[in-house]
Amino acid sequence: MSIKSTNKVLIPIDFSDDSQAAMDEGVILAKMLGAEATIIHIIHDSLIEPGIYFDKKKKKKKLLNQIDEAAQEKLAEYLQENGVIKKAKELGVKLDAHCRRGLPAAQIIRAIEKKDYGLIVMGSSGRTGLSNILLGSVAERVVQQSPVPVLVVKKKNKK
Repeated sequence: MSIKSTNKVLIPIDFSDDSQAAMDEGVILAKMLGAEATIIHIIHDSLIEPGIYFDKKKKKKKLLNQIDEAAQEKLAEYLQENGVIKKAKELGVKLDAHCRRGLPAAQIIRAIEKKDYGLIVMGSSGRTGLSNILLGSVAERVVQQSPVPVLVVKKKNKK
């Protein structure tokens, strides 16, 4: 599938400034391509690293449900606060947004394989040196494994 013939754009986000830049560019590209846009947030490996969603007082099953609900609420708030819903409406782009649980790169690739996405637009923090070696890069793994083109967007530096 070529980018010109794609009718679905996937935009993975992690609530960072880089995600904001990817959402902005992804919605504009979807408009240019006459495509739909899907924003996806991956709840990173919540059983091992629950991160910002963790609540020690709850049992695991309840905890996972609460994590899923908290992530969905955070996603909805993030999209509203950052104006992506309004922008998509103004441009006439059909926009969908949801969360999935798992390892980010693997879930992004799985989403591509399950749906007919023709393009991924995602942010990258541009880590270098030791932090990149230790933490790895989701964007780098997606670029390496994706069966479709990946556009990596960097946040705009304010001068």
